[in-house]
Amino acid sequence: MKKNFFQIILGTIAIALGFNSCEKEKTCIKCINFKDKDFGMTEICANDQYIQTQEKLDQLTLELKSEGYTIKYSEKCN
Repeated sequence: MKKNFFQIILGTIAIALGFNSCEKEKTCIKCINFKDKDFGMTEICANDQYIQTQEKLDQLTLELKSEGYTIKYSEKCN
């Protein structure tokens, strides 16, 4: 009875550690969302065709905020 109990506990711990290690290997990129009167809701991410780095995305965010856009942040993970 004790042996089965400890096997269940150790199995649960092993599964939990396995899930944590999978989560750590996700690569996430930051994105911004804003609403444009011509195009509607627009999402731009740091690895898009025209915005290839996080620095360029930050610059675009500052420009959009200065023009009065409301920016919402999100992430895309794979």
